[in-house]
Amino acid sequence: MSVKAPLILWLAFLSATIVLVAASPLAAGTTHARSAVGEMSAQSMVLVPRDSSDSRIAERLHDVESRLDAQDRQIALLAQFGGVDASRFGIIAALFATLITAIVVFFTLQTSKTAVKEAKLEVRSEAESEVKKFTEIYEKQFQITKIDGEKILKQIELALGAAKTHLVDIEEQHAKAEVSNTRIAGIIAKFEGQAISKAGRDGLTSEQSAFLTQAAEAAASRPEQSFDDWYIRGVAAAQSGDHNGAIGFFEKAEDLASSVAARAKVMNVIGAAKWYLGEREVAASIWDRLITSYSTLAHGDPSISLAVAKASRSKGFAQAEAKQFDAAIATFDELLERFADATEPAMREQIAMALHNKGFAQAEAKQFDPAIATYDQLLERFADATEPAIREYIAKALYNKGTARIETRQFDPAIATYDQLLERFADATEPAIREHIAKALYNKGVIQSETKQLASAIATYDQLLGRFADATEPAIRELNAKALVNKGVAQHETKQIDSAIATYDQLLEHFADATEPAIRGQMEKARQFRAWCIGQQELQS
Repeated sequence: MSVKAPLILWLAFLSATIVLVAASPLAAGTTHARSAVGEMSAQSMVLVPRDSSDSRIAERLHDVESRLDAQDRQIALLAQFGGVDASRFGIIAALFATLITAIVVFFTLQTSKTAVKEAKLEVRSEAESEVKKFTEIYEKQFQITKIDGEKILKQIELALGAAKTHLVDIEEQHAKAEVSNTRIAGIIAKFEGQAISKAGRDGLTSEQSAFLTQAAEAAASRPEQSFDDWYIRGVAAAQSGDHNGAIGFFEKAEDLASSVAARAKVMNVIGAAKWYLGEREVAASIWDRLITSYSTLAHGDPSISLAVAKASRSKGFAQAEAKQFDAAIATFDELLERFADATEPAMREQIAMALHNKGFAQAEAKQFDPAIATYDQLLERFADATEPAIREYIAKALYNKGTARIETRQFDPAIATYDQLLERFADATEPAIREHIAKALYNKGVIQSETKQLASAIATYDQLLGRFADATEPAIRELNAKALVNKGVAQHETKQIDSAIATYDQLLEHFADATEPAIRGQMEKARQFRAWCIGQQELQS
């Protein structure tokens, strides 16, 4: 508040006091004067005798009284004009003082308003100054916070980017793991599907065997080995020929088997490993125990059914290898009867294999007509099959059926069977089927040569050589070498001496670096036949 306000209030109070003090003697003076004149008149009335001076005093008193009366009349007139009792002149003075006070108060209020306004302006100025200071501090803090926030956001973005990259890596690793698991499952299934053979396990490619080895090494590196880890290690060992090591791994897996199906699967591969080690009776007892123990459960669980079927297949094949053909045929018949209505892909493969092996056992037992009938049963049941494994058994069945016809001197039906094979698998690229095609062409050429269809034989050999000119498979390379020798012989028999010499030269050139004993033997024949042809030319000249 301004200092003017107290000063104005003090002045207003002083003015009011002065007016009141001044007004009071005026009214009081009139009253006192009238009282004094009255007293003097009363006294003059009691003074006796009067002299001339008393008369003058009386006159003078009368004159004073007259003046007072005139003054009273003027006051009365003033009182009448102002609506106030003439005898209360002090009231007028009070009113005048009040007016002065009101004026002073008015100006005081105005001054107070000005002071309040100035105070408000001062407070506002101070508030604005404080706000400005706070705003500056806030803006500085905001800038710091903004910078820190941008840094945090950047760190968050980097973290999110790293998390996304890590997530992508995890997804890629998961996808690779799934692909790897799928691939190893396929390799193991192919391993398990292999029939035991004196030639050993040859169902896997070198690439598949290498991948299996890597999977086994990864399994061995894990701190705790699971059923699958031990099983994969056993499969890899068996595939590499380490059957003793395989049995050890399989037994570890068997200890961790959590289901009947898992135990049955392990028993199958242990039996196969025992067979490869020459422990044929032990292997047979394992398969017999598996078949006897789990046959009753086979129809309720596809996995157990598959294990029983594989055990029956292996048992029958082992019997055929041991020349126990009747026993082998009975085992295969038992398998086919038990699972006659099976439609699962894995079981279809086992049935196709059982039919093929039964036909093979019959052919080995010189039961060629029953063997042909069994092969026809396989070809009829799986006429439209597209599964790779079954396609392979169809190709084998056609080839073996043709061979059985050769054994019974049914040459034309044999050629017809081979042609059926060649037509059905004209575009086949599977290694096993390619080999049977090459064998069928070679056998067809031999039949034609034996039946003196020499021109047809030469054409068939050319068909073989043209289709498999760049073959790298050992079996097909050997067939190519044989076909060149046989072609040269057929040309020589048809008096095409120069052509025969050219064919022998083709063989010697194509296999110049060959190291395989069978091919080296064919090359030696080619040199002899070539020399013989040249000798004949010299004699004729």
